[in-house]
Amino acid sequence: MKKYTVVALSLAVFLMTSGCSKDDDNSSDSASSDTTQETKYEGVWDATDPLYPLDIITNTINGKTFSKLVTYVDINSTSQINGSGSFSIDGTKKVQPNDKTVEKITYSISTCNATLTPLTVKTTNKLNTKNECGGGWTVNVAKDTSNCKLQEDTKTQCEYIKGNGKTIFHLDGNKIYLGNDNTTGSDDYPEALGTDFWTKK
Repeated sequence: MKKYTVVALSLAVFLMTSGCSKDDDNSSDSASSDTTQETKYEGVWDATDPLYPLDIITNTINGKTFSKLVTYVDINSTSQINGSGSFSIDGTKKVQPNDKTVEKITYSISTCNATLTPLTVKTTNKLNTKNECGGGWTVNVAKDTSNCKLQEDTKTQCEYIKGNGKTIFHLDGNKIYLGNDNTTGSDDYPEALGTDFWTKK
């Protein structure tokens, strides 16, 4: 994508791993009977994407409801993708490093909206000349880009983040660490933790 479009994150980054509050020596493949266990993740969490360090990522968890806002700002434009859905905890497993006990997560991103706001006349003219998203761009006015493809994109803005998936959570203080999606096991959940994390506001 061009610099004035949001670079959507992979679905795998949507949710992360969490260590159990119980003894790490006891893992279970069955979901806990505690229907409010997701509340340990409630709050607003900031994250970054190593590939796109200028993206501002805000994740909000409220019970079993999840939302993600990705904002990219530079001198030419501001762009946002806002997705929401749900997640559930489906038991625990042990992963590397050090046989940590993590929680298995299933998630669905079902709704999304995206906007782009050109901040300069040059950017606005470029968007209109190329008839991006049907044209009609105005400086400092947001335009809905949810269902259109910008420049060389092969997907619409929202197609980059909508869908279903599985991951793991590891909660350590005010951080949630992500699973490494390159290590997916036979159960479709990651087999190891990665280095990416969210930090609670």
